[in-house]
Amino acid sequence: MVADDQFTKLSLIKEGVYLIQEKYIFTNNVQSLAPAGKWSTLKKKTKGFGEMRKTLVLITAVVLVLVSALVVFAAPEKLVVWADQGEVPTFEKIATEFTKQTGIAVEFVEIGMLDQRQKLALDGPAGKGPDVFTTPHDLVGQMAIMGLMEPLVVAADVLDQFTPASIQALSFDGDLYGLPWATESTALYYNKDIFPEIPETFEELVAMAKAVTSGDQYGLLFDIGDFYFSHAFFVGKGGYVFAPLEGGGLNPSDVGLAKHGGIAALDFLKSLVTDGIIPIGTNTGIAQSLFLEGKVGAIISGPWYLAEPRALEAEGKLNFGVAPLPPFASGVRPSPFSGVKGFYISSYSQYPAEAQQLIEFLTGRDGGFLIYKEKAQIPTRYDIMEMKEFQEDDDVYNFALQGGYATPMPNIPEMQAVWGNIADAINLVINENVDPAIALELAVEMIEEAIMEMQR
Repeated sequence: MVADDQFTKLSLIKEGVYLIQEKYIFTNNVQSLAPAGKWSTLKKKTKGFGEMRKTLVLITAVVLVLVSALVVFAAPEKLVVWADQGEVPTFEKIATEFTKQTGIAVEFVEIGMLDQRQKLALDGPAGKGPDVFTTPHDLVGQMAIMGLMEPLVVAADVLDQFTPASIQALSFDGDLYGLPWATESTALYYNKDIFPEIPETFEELVAMAKAVTSGDQYGLLFDIGDFYFSHAFFVGKGGYVFAPLEGGGLNPSDVGLAKHGGIAALDFLKSLVTDGIIPIGTNTGIAQSLFLEGKVGAIISGPWYLAEPRALEAEGKLNFGVAPLPPFASGVRPSPFSGVKGFYISSYSQYPAEAQQLIEFLTGRDGGFLIYKEKAQIPTRYDIMEMKEFQEDDDVYNFALQGGYATPMPNIPEMQAVWGNIADAINLVINENVDPAIALELAVEMIEEAIMEMQR
């Protein structure tokens, strides 16, 4: 296993993985921050009514009984969940037990994560939407502003089971909107027959990659043009997307991609091409396919890809490992984006209480463990990360270790202005030989203009 000596598995779980800067977290439905460790409970203040007439008490009691009866009568026979096709079989297994315990059936409808926002905006008002849905956490802010998801109030003992950063990722403007069922970030897949060990620095890895690159064999491949993959090196060289605000959150008025760290990062990425290590036009599909053929020393990919090399390893056709991206010689680590997958309640659901009961069940210990086992997903619950079976799974464990060095993908709406513009800048530098400083300055201008337009 590749891991820092100063980290033990227990200290990783208890002290390192997914903790956000300064160990601060969002509290439930409170627009402030509280020290991490024990979640703050939301205490509702009630006003004293003084002396009340007996008749008013009786009327109130009768109303409460009638409301309770209506609630019981309105309990759903079925809840509808939108989920990605590849996730549905596992979710259905978990939901079967939920139905046994509650009598509420659960119907899963296969809809791609990236398609759910637009479809919910159309189907929700028409009464054809889901009760529960899944979506990438970086869309939480935008969907909350659009009024598509219902804020949650979750008991402290439930929230305590999850890593603080996974809860933060599903929070926006002080409100919690979902519960996490997995997290992910990219890491290094390496062929042990080409690279028996991963070196201590990324510069050494680049030198090793260059030495073995010849003909149809490559040392290191990843999709430079996709900012999801190249972001790690912007942070590793001192850059950032949005500056952090004091006390938490991000400042969309401070875009740091064209500053010194961003320029240094794009210079570095360009050198991987000009030095003959990564061919122009390399994308994730090409990198992953060549790795399975044993033609690449190392690639950068995520846990969603893990099943394919594992299948070949089981047949004795591939000898591979997973490792965190090594730090640069400066000591700063490349920091890939981390994404959190969660369940959310539609604002159009007629059964939000039962929908929340379902998502708490799906993200519980038993459900989370089944998701980890069947889908090789990185869990967000401490009680699963403490399991011996998880700690002995070197591949997934090293993804979890990488997650401790990752940067949560911004979930503010302004992030949508970044993806295309920064991809264009990288393309200009790699394919058109434009100076990185000029390309990034242009990209940031476009990003800032788009953000201003969004905020009008």
